[in-house]
Amino acid sequence: MGRADELALVGAALDDGRPGVVLAGPGGVGKTRLAVEGLRRAEQAGWQTRRLTATRSAAGVPLAVFAPLLDGADTSGQPLGRVREAVRGEGHRRGVLLVDDAHLVDPASAGLLLQLAADGGTALLVTIRTG
Repeated sequence: MGRADELALVGAALDDGRPGVVLAGPGGVGKTRLAVEGLRRAEQAGWQTRRLTATRSAAGVPLAVFAPLLDGADTSGQPLGRVREAVRGEGHRRGVLLVDDAHLVDPASAGLLLQLAADGGTALLVTIRTG
C-alpha cells in the first residue's frame, strides 16, 4: 500500500531489460513486500519467477542460497547453468530471481549473482538491509 511509484519503477526496470533492481533500506521498511509484489507482477506478465532468501546461519556455506534451485546437484562444476535453467524454466526467454536479504549471501553466491546479472537472461530483484 502506498508504494505505487516504487512498484512502477521496479516494473519499468524489469520491462526495460535491465539486469535488475536493488531495494535497499533499514529493516522493517517493506523491502520484501515491495519485492514480492514486483515478482508477482512479473509472473502475471508471463515471466518465469523464483524466490530465494539468504539467512545468517547459511552465510558461510558456499551457494547455500541457491540450494533450492540446485536440487542436490554437484556445485563444483557449472552452477550458473543450473541456476539459469531453474530460473528461466522451459519456454521462457527471461526469468526474474528475487533474492531477499542478499547482504547475507556467501561470496560464491555473490559471484554467481553477478554472473547472472551480466548474462542478461535473468533479471535480479534483490533486497539488502542497510545500516
